[in-house]
Amino acid sequence: MDFFEGFQKNADAVPQGIAGNSVQLTVGRMTRLLLNATRDPSGSNHTIEGWLKYGSAPVSNKMISIKVNETSYSVQTDSQGHFVKVLGLQTVNNSTSTLYVISASFNGDTAVTATAQGETLDGQDYPACTTIQYNDYKPSANSTSLVIEPQASQVKQQTKTPEQMHQEAEQGGGLTIWHEFSWTYPWYRLHIKMHVNPTIEVGFNPLLPGGEVADWSGLEFFGSLSWEVFQETLIQAVGLIGQYLLARAVGTIQPWIGGAIMAGKIIAQGWLFLGDWDNAMKMLASGLVSIAMSIFALADFYFQFNVFMRFVDTLWGIFGHSVQGVLRWMLMRLTEIGLFGKALSRHWIDAVEATFDFVTGLIALMRYTDLAF
Repeated sequence: MDFFEGFQKNADAVPQGIAGNSVQLTVGRMTRLLLNATRDPSGSNHTIEGWLKYGSAPVSNKMISIKVNETSYSVQTDSQGHFVKVLGLQTVNNSTSTLYVISASFNGDTAVTATAQGETLDGQDYPACTTIQYNDYKPSANSTSLVIEPQASQVKQQTKTPEQMHQEAEQGGGLTIWHEFSWTYPWYRLHIKMHVNPTIEVGFNPLLPGGEVADWSGLEFFGSLSWEVFQETLIQAVGLIGQYLLARAVGTIQPWIGGAIMAGKIIAQGWLFLGDWDNAMKMLASGLVSIAMSIFALADFYFQFNVFMRFVDTLWGIFGHSVQGVLRWMLMRLTEIGLFGKALSRHWIDAVEATFDFVTGLIALMRYTDLAF
């Protein structure tokens, strides 16, 4: 048997159904999902939060699935790609500790699958390449775990001043201020946006009434507030709002006197604020009330009170019945004060009040996170 006869014999013995390995390709923009879980030291509330990003850019308005052991939740990312869920996690069956496995996942945008067929030596089709093409973003996921144990409250010492926190917020993106010009009324808006755990933005014209805009997300952050702390903070707030409205009324006639009253109000508010500096829950309540006061200062009670009402309605479903009662009381008092104390026109004191309260609220929430986490 010569060489060619041996080659032909070996070739006849080779299987005719050989196929290459199938290749799978995924097309879309790669995302990454950051996840964190922290505990409120004064109770059993845990804040589960994270960010969905494409590179360093946020991915907004996407549904995130959160699973805590066997329970699933759905949340949506805000304009910063941030999502948050507050849950009361406790030990189970009086055990000394309970493990909670927390996972978050983004399923990606709508996907289309295409398969390229290959052919074996004997004519059989096989999937040579499968391509999954997402409309925009690819899926991503992350997970973490918590061990829940009964813990004693701990007191933390002051680590940062309000001025340091204000500067840190501006440098770190927690506080953003920008200007908007338009061809329609009110032609100009000053936008102030804060991002700590909740994200809250207000836009207003410092001189002209009407045209206010506001947006917020993540207000579940305030769900751990007790009615005692909330009530005490609100009583203080009503007195401060009275000073603000007095400054506004007098300032219309005598600007320098109105400015002096406003300065006194700011000093009094700062004094109360610093008195609660080392109390995490009071800082949380102060942050919420300061933001509410800021939105209240922008409200035109004949046309734009609905912005403040929307804010209160959003909070309504977060709190228990005891806090809801205090919230109702606050709303009634502010409505009465506002209807008698605010004119139709915008005043420069409104802009001062709104801006100062907004920054105060941001510092309070940063201080709360510094104490609690």
